[in-house]
Amino acid sequence: MAKQAADTVPVFIPSLALMLAHAEEQKGEPLTESQVQKVRDTAPCVLMERADAEKMREERGFRDVNPEDCWADWHRARVDVIGRGFRPKLVLCLVGPKAFEKKARALMLTREVEHEFRGPDAHARGVRVLALGSKPGPARE
Repeated sequence: MAKQAADTVPVFIPSLALMLAHAEEQKGEPLTESQVQKVRDTAPCVLMERADAEKMREERGFRDVNPEDCWADWHRARVDVIGRGFRPKLVLCLVGPKAFEKKARALMLTREVEHEFRGPDAHARGVRVLALGSKPGPARE
């Protein structure tokens, strides 16, 4: 990607997410990292003022794939765009007393965040594991 002025950002038209979804549909299976990057590198793109780009994002109703981190960000977007895949999970290892789990679990439930707790790690005294994430995307016919 070419260098850009500090106050401008690249905007893909159509969106990079839709371009990647089309490429994946044409292929009939998930894209590889190099294929995702090739779509990004050849997709139509314009530089827009940051404020105008934000307005376009609001009009589209979704956040497009970040071209600087397109491989990882495509995994976030593909569940919503094509209905297949898994949203990434975040694993946190936290040091704290047993009471922490109760408070954190209540917070996760009120925020409807899928989560799981695992007891203290046998190799690291007192470390509890909290995995955050979301359920797999819906199956698509």
